Amino acid sequence: MALSTSSLTSSFSSLTFSSQISQQPNTSLSSKQSKSIFIVPILKTPKLVVSATVASPAELENKNPGNYVKSRLSGGFSVPTIIGTGRSKGTIAPLVLQKGNEEVIINYRDAEENLQGDSLRLQCECFDFYKDIIPYKKAWSWQKKIVEEKKALIERNEECPDSLIILQHSPVYTLGTASSEKYLNFDLKNPPFQIYRTERGGEVTYHGPGQLVLYPIINLRNHKMDLQWYMRALEEVVIRVLFSTFSIKASRLEGLTGVWVGDQKLAAIGIRASQWITYHGLALNVTTDLSPFSWIVPCGIQDRQVGSIKKLLKKDQSSTKETDLDHPHDCHLLDVTHDSLIMEFSEVFEVEVSKKNVPFSEISEKNF
Repeated sequence: MALSTSSLTSSFSSLTFSSQISQQPNTSLSSKQSKSIFIVPILKTPKLVVSATVASPAELENKNPGNYVKSRLSGGFSVPTIIGTGRSKGTIAPLVLQKGNEEVIINYRDAEENLQGDSLRLQCECFDFYKDIIPYKKAWSWQKKIVEEKKALIERNEECPDSLIILQHSPVYTLGTASSEKYLNFDLKNPPFQIYRTERGGEVTYHGPGQLVLYPIINLRNHKMDLQWYMRALEEVVIRVLFSTFSIKASRLEGLTGVWVGDQKLAAIGIRASQWITYHGLALNVTTDLSPFSWIVPCGIQDRQVGSIKKLLKKDQSSTKETDLDHPHDCHLLDVTHDSLIMEFSEVFEVEVSKKNVPFSEISEKNF
């Protein structure tokens, strides 16, 4: 049965997320209940309608593998405050109401499903250099520095927003931790472009102008602590971009990572996580010159091709929704794809993306 906000407000008192909570629900919790509904104003958020599931201590431990600091609540209730998640101020953290042996989990994703009023999302700072050609080594070093900064914030239980870097690279080949040199069709002593062996997963790939690269540096404790889920989510971002912006129906291929249109791979994914903080990410071929891929076996896959959005649009003009995209200028095509990537990333990861207006020269001076 659906309950309105007004009826719930008259039935329950509000709980405030703080070290001292003076009010309690005017209804008792029963271990036989499967669902309980509360109006919960948390930090700076508006009142929300959330669903709470009764759970045993064992279930609680499995669902929320964080550390807890107990705060007292009158009437025998206590609210364990989760620490070490790096969750931003003003956002919902998973809560647990406890009275005796009864425990009720209020999860922030449950809350979002029943949100009345303004939406509530995690914050994600975006360093947007998509029009710039950034040397790979600098971007790589910068990612690792951000990861260490985030780990330090989490260790101190301080606010730790997600981060997203968007850019293009000057021509470069990169290999994963266990990449095999047999997939290189050139002499390592005389490579066509610079080559780096990194700590990401996957085989060799190429980065260059016309390819939009996304480096999400996010705390998976705030999302889902599952690397397979994370890679599928990155793929989902690209699949949505291709369909919503260009009516291109892309897909995943069983047993392979990345995003495909037929036998052409448009987006490659290679990631690394350190203490559940992600780095590296995805590369989407938009207007990329594909000829450098001929010097390698991309991602170690020998019976597939590499494609780009531009190449697909030229092959089938009817695949686009907008007439001005039938023969798009390269810069315009990059602009359109970039805007869609940010929008779909925000939707898939349920974050509010806010751009940081910092020139890369300033970042370079501070970090390199």
